[in-house]
Amino acid sequence: MATATNRKKKKIQAPSGMHDILPQDQYLWDYFFRISSDTAEFYNFQKVDTPILEFTELFEKGTGQGTDIVQKEMYSLKTRGGDKLTLRPEGTPSVVRSYIQHGMHKWTSPAKLYYYGPMFRHDKPQRGRFRQFYQFGLETLGEKEPARDIEIIHLTHTILSRLRLANIVVEINSIGCKECRPKYIKNLKEHYRYRLKQTCADCRGRYKTSPLRLLDCEDEKCNRVKNEAPHMVDFLCSDCNAHFKKVLDSLDYINVPYLLNPYLVRGLDYYTKTVFEFFETEMLDESSHGKDASTLRETSQPSPSAGGFGGQAGQAGSAQIKTEDKKGSVEPGFKKRLAVASGGRYDSLVKLLGGPPTPGVGVAIGVDRILQVIKEQKKEPKTPQEPRVFLIQLGDRAKKRVFTLVEEFRKAGIGVREALGKDSISAQLKLANKYNVDIAVIVGQKEAIDKVALLRDMKTGSQEVVLEEKLIDEIKKRLQ
Repeated sequence: MATATNRKKKKIQAPSGMHDILPQDQYLWDYFFRISSDTAEFYNFQKVDTPILEFTELFEKGTGQGTDIVQKEMYSLKTRGGDKLTLRPEGTPSVVRSYIQHGMHKWTSPAKLYYYGPMFRHDKPQRGRFRQFYQFGLETLGEKEPARDIEIIHLTHTILSRLRLANIVVEINSIGCKECRPKYIKNLKEHYRYRLKQTCADCRGRYKTSPLRLLDCEDEKCNRVKNEAPHMVDFLCSDCNAHFKKVLDSLDYINVPYLLNPYLVRGLDYYTKTVFEFFETEMLDESSHGKDASTLRETSQPSPSAGGFGGQAGQAGSAQIKTEDKKGSVEPGFKKRLAVASGGRYDSLVKLLGGPPTPGVGVAIGVDRILQVIKEQKKEPKTPQEPRVFLIQLGDRAKKRVFTLVEEFRKAGIGVREALGKDSISAQLKLANKYNVDIAVIVGQKEAIDKVALLRDMKTGSQEVVLEEKLIDEIKKRLQ
């Protein structure tokens, strides 16, 4: 009985890892979307909305059967009709599905799309990581040139700069293509072959099923093995090498700070060539910035490296800043960070999902994490100005008049508050004082009949009768 009683008393709350966006925070979310969508649309990206629920097969094929997202984190269900559906864990497969379904390859190429909305992953809630989280994403489909990689990275950097975020840097790598990646994976497996006992249980499984994701592990003991692993940039074919070099050249030219991170592979199966993550950090010094394309040496030589590895697309992941000397040893003592945006090129995804061969590149920005950083850096925009006028009504006829007055003030662009649920003048004046308004407009039965209003200065208490037709102009004059 006690258990049943406790169960009845338990409050209904939002599920773990999911949170409400309260009225006082809405302005910040609107601010982010306004900056992001305005920037995207200037670069000729068009908004696309896709369903929150998709067929599970879309993510099994697109995101990858061997990824943590598909294996451990998806919210899936089976309908009464037998369909297997999943709450979208990320946005790119849905956008690509829409691209194929609606024949966007027949549009003027490239198709440049952006999206904004909630994603869902059954992950362990922690700082910067939620089970329902929001992404703002950009996708360019139809062109394979490095210029489109650069545009996506530059556009992301521009959005973060317009949000006035400080200490933003890109970690970048190339994971090659189907021509050069197999040779690298062979060497990577050889490196791990006699070191598997030094890795975690997950990595021992990845060695067999998804060896590239060995570099995506964040376990401390796995890091020690990873730090001595071969670098993908040393195995790039001539095409991938040239592609990556052009990307780095251009990032230098447009002054986007970056770190070449040889261990960055991303947690999703569809990526090819360029992959990147944006981090907010306070530990970068001048030597970390502006590493130019000359750091991408001939593939027969060792490549320089710095940085750790990150989380999943748009969902914050942790990483460490590291410095590596010429012999490849890593200095201890690093600061944990959170990724704020992630992306890369995916030249095979459209074909994999049933469309024509179509190259693509995109990014997902983690909105929850961005807003957290904005608050931490105290870069919030000014809150919207509160209404400075309060409408007070006394009697039924006056209450009806207030309804029309509210609309007149709206058309004039003057914010107002009211207390239509209260009848007492003292209760309404008390509320007006609480809201700290400048002017109270008082309409009683007599004022409604005589078509006048009583203006009360809430600071001095002085009052004046004003004709209805002059009311808006008088209010504007007093608010100046």
